[in-house]
Amino acid sequence: MNKAASTSLPNIILIGLMGCGKTTIGKELHRETNLGFTDTDQLIERQTGMHIPQIFKIHGESHFRDLETGILQQLQTAAAQSRIISTGGGIIIRPENRLLLKKLGFVVWLHTDVNILYQRISRCTNRPLLQQPNPKAVLEHLMKERSSDLKFTSMKSHSAFWNPPEYSGPGGNNADPFFREREIFSF
Repeated sequence: MNKAASTSLPNIILIGLMGCGKTTIGKELHRETNLGFTDTDQLIERQTGMHIPQIFKIHGESHFRDLETGILQQLQTAAAQSRIISTGGGIIIRPENRLLLKKLGFVVWLHTDVNILYQRISRCTNRPLLQQPNPKAVLEHLMKERSSDLKFTSMKSHSAFWNPPEYSGPGGNNADPFFREREIFSF
């Protein structure tokens, strides 16, 4: 594909639960389209000089959510270059963030079954919300809770068909299956 980036294209914003592949798919879309790539969690880490788990531990989740809102506001006022934007899994919790995301561009919800999410991230130690005795139950709760907030999205894509190498273990799949076998449902 490798098309030149165009400022007439809307931003493509990837949302979904942790482990659904937002960052990985975003990077692949960046390589395929030559659009810029921004990861909101990485911006927060760069601006604060702290990793996400540290922010949660020291300042709490509410402070982290404030930082997410601030990043979205910064992206609103940034240069008009079209880009792929990968977000944190909980960025949609706040109604103001949902409005900012919608204003920012074309919002794609990457949906993945909870069992697949759990397989992908069960061994991760950098997911503050999952540092609980039953992380799968936490994922199930988050899926139920956040699914009701997704009516504002432009599109829903099932990312379960694509197993990113960093989650699939040695010799994991490459990104091509995502582009060949995706199921897309418009709202």
